Amino acid sequence: MQKADITFKGLFFAETYFKLFLTLNKSFNYLFLYWPISRMVEKYDIYHEMDFSNLLTDFNLEVKKMVLLKKLSKEKKIKLSQISKLTGINKNTIDRYAKSDDYLYAASYSAIYKLSSLLKVKANLFVSSLDVYLDQTVYLGDKSNQDYRNYLGLYFANYFDNRIEESDYRYDSKKQFFVSNSGLKISISMLDDKIDGYIPIDNKTYLVIFMPTSTKKDVSVNEKLKSLNAYEIMLVYQDKVSFLKKGIIKEITSTVFKSMVVRAKTALI
Repeated sequence: MQKADITFKGLFFAETYFKLFLTLNKSFNYLFLYWPISRMVEKYDIYHEMDFSNLLTDFNLEVKKMVLLKKLSKEKKIKLSQISKLTGINKNTIDRYAKSDDYLYAASYSAIYKLSSLLKVKANLFVSSLDVYLDQTVYLGDKSNQDYRNYLGLYFANYFDNRIEESDYRYDSKKQFFVSNSGLKISISMLDDKIDGYIPIDNKTYLVIFMPTSTKKDVSVNEKLKSLNAYEIMLVYQDKVSFLKKGIIKEITSTVFKSMVVRAKTALI
């Protein structure tokens, strides 16, 4: 009986969180941040009928008590002033983010990347709704905006290649590539860009190239790219990343990652 009882509780809580997920369109990281399982167990008796609307109301009231950045600041035990210093984001900007979630949800991708890296949370925590991942215009205010694609390239390099440490890199906005303290450069481009001459390519250059959906000419392109004297060349497709120098392929299984690739490819269209 005890085993069945635990299973029943698990099903009840799983269904409850899933309802919140479907209703609010927020990530599970967000839901657990404001409503940890311990709170769910403490507050609700699963043996009586409970209107979901009551739970939804309780959850929204909990969210209203503290904006997201302050909540994370408290949970991670990092002061707002420290967040500004460690991310390089202007203190006035951090103060705005801590004043209202609306300011945070409108933040640039570079700011979101820096915050998620420092606080060790997923970037989807900082969006108003997961619907934004279906919107290819997010953060792409104009056709000349390459910052989104560049920061996303660094994010992919860091996520799929453990040789990359994002905290070691600074972004050269004029030359539009990242450079580490050791001199390793990470350059991000599209296949249609002029790779040769984009930046001086040498054995300290890590190229991240977003590939078009058509792969008919991949074989000849790969051979040409392999001849480049680069530290590594990562080709980012819709469903995989290919490392030409290491000769390995890793699948992109995340729907969020796949949609981010689509947005990167449409950035300059």
